[in-house]
Amino acid sequence: MVDLAEDHHECATLPSSHPWRLRNVMPANYEGYCAIVTPWRAIVDGQSFEFDEFDAAYTFFKKPRPTPLTLTRWHDDFHILELSHEIPWPARDILRRFSRTASSLFVRCDHWDGPQYWKVDLNLVLAFSDPFAEMPQPFGFFDAFPHQSPWYLVRKDDEPLVYFGGSHEMIDVMHDAMPEKTIRMTLDDRYY
Repeated sequence: MVDLAEDHHECATLPSSHPWRLRNVMPANYEGYCAIVTPWRAIVDGQSFEFDEFDAAYTFFKKPRPTPLTLTRWHDDFHILELSHEIPWPARDILRRFSRTASSLFVRCDHWDGPQYWKVDLNLVLAFSDPFAEMPQPFGFFDAFPHQSPWYLVRKDDEPLVYFGGSHEMIDVMHDAMPEKTIRMTLDDRYY
């Protein structure tokens, strides 16, 4: 079961000028949260450079990686464009491991035509590097979770990030497996 904050976008009408926070899109009852970067492009001085992690971009541009790195700082440091929404293999493997005995993934996609809902095979979805491209509607704002909600995923179409909520253990394992691609978050952190 998921619990939504009072200011979650499903529970409240948020003004367009609202500074979005993770709690506005993610259930509030998980022990930990993180964002994983997907392939992205940095535009610097009219030139385009492709990356699939945070660290490689900071190294390439000879900038020190901020400690701690936040999404706000990353957005301040780079002009960012999303590429594909490939979820790294370690993350997909970790999601499979923390799905307990679930065999289905419940997906909600909100697009121009309104929300669409699907129940899909969890293992099939996690077999694809970009599972969103395989959905009946590959564009939009996605929410997804397996049976009994051991974890929750949010992906926005125009940002090279996938957000996760789960147990402390799951978030620790994600961060430890991919520190160059992962930013730990709280519900009060900025959502892009």
